[in-house]
Amino acid sequence: TLPTKEGEYNLRSVLSVGKWSVKEYADGWNTPLVLRATQHEGQLTYLIVSAGPDRVVGTRDDITSGGQQAELAR
Repeated sequence: TLPTKEGEYNLRSVLSVGKWSVKEYADGWNTPLVLRATQHEGQLTYLIVSAGPDRVVGTRDDITSGGQQAELAR
């Protein structure tokens, strides 16, 4: 079930599908993928975020599911 509130969630926890390996929920640096839920025009929107090569979510090298650099956390 997708989250109903804004925030950042571990993708594996949200999907909770036991058969898939951890790599299915990790980026190329073996860092867990994050599901980011944000309000946009009264609706929740979702992005999948990779922490990028520094392995820290919320920094300039984050990569989103749309292929662009993620907006820095405020």
